[in-house]
Amino acid sequence: MTSIGQGLIEKTVPVVTERGVSKVPPGQFIVAAMAAQAAPLHSYGWVSGDSGFSGATPELLISMQGLHLATMALAGTARQEDEEVFGVDEKEIREHEYVAQTLVAKLLDLGSLCRQEREVLRLGSIVHFLTGITVDLEAKQEPRSLLRRLHPTPALGPLPRTDQTMAMLADWRERLACPAEFGAPFGVWDDGTFEAVVAIRGLWWEGKQISLPAGCGIIEASRLVNEWRELRLKRESVKRFLV
Repeated sequence: MTSIGQGLIEKTVPVVTERGVSKVPPGQFIVAAMAAQAAPLHSYGWVSGDSGFSGATPELLISMQGLHLATMALAGTARQEDEEVFGVDEKEIREHEYVAQTLVAKLLDLGSLCRQEREVLRLGSIVHFLTGITVDLEAKQEPRSLLRRLHPTPALGPLPRTDQTMAMLADWRERLACPAEFGAPFGVWDDGTFEAVVAIRGLWWEGKQISLPAGCGIIEASRLVNEWRELRLKRESVKRFLV
C-alpha cells in the first residue's frame, strides 16, 4: 500500500503460501484429483521425480488456432452467496477493468478485436468476473511472442509492468515463499492448436512437503481483512478438489 501511495504501482498481486506435510508421497493423488476436474476448469500438471505441481485453473491465457486468438480477463473474487453484492462492487469491478483494459491495449494492434460483456463466472463456492476477448489476427503470431506480450497480465502481475515493478513483486513473492511456477503460463500444442493456461489453483509438492499458494489483487481501495478472506476462499476451493 505504501508503494501504491507513492505512485510506484496501481495494482500488484502478492501471494501467500500455506504449507503442510503429507503422510505419504502425495503426487499421484494430487494429479488424479486435478485431472478429474471438469470445464470450465483447465487441468494441468508437471511431475519430476518426487516433486511437481498440478492444478485446475479457471484462467485461459491464450487459445490460438490459425489466425484466431482468444483470451480472457479473469479478476475479482467473492463467495457464491455474495454474488449479488459482488456484481455491483466498485472495487472488484475496478480491479477487473485494470486487467481487461490492459489486455485490449496489448492486443489491439494485432487484428480485429472483440471484447465481450463482463459476466460472472460461477465456480462452486466462489465467483469471478470474466470478460472474453477474441482477435482475428492480421498475421500469424508465434506463441512465444504472444506469451511475452501478455504475461503477466494485471491479474497476476503489476500495473504498470516495468522492470522495477516486476522486481518488487518478485521480491515480495520470494519473501512469502511462493513457488516459482505459480501463475506462470502452462502451454501445450495439440493438433495445430496452441493453448496456455495460467498456473493457479494448484498444489506444489516436494517429497511429502506440500505448498498451496494463492494470490490477491491489491489496489488503492483494497482492505486487508477483505483480501485475507479472498486468499482463504481461493485456498479452500483448491482443497475441495481433493475431497
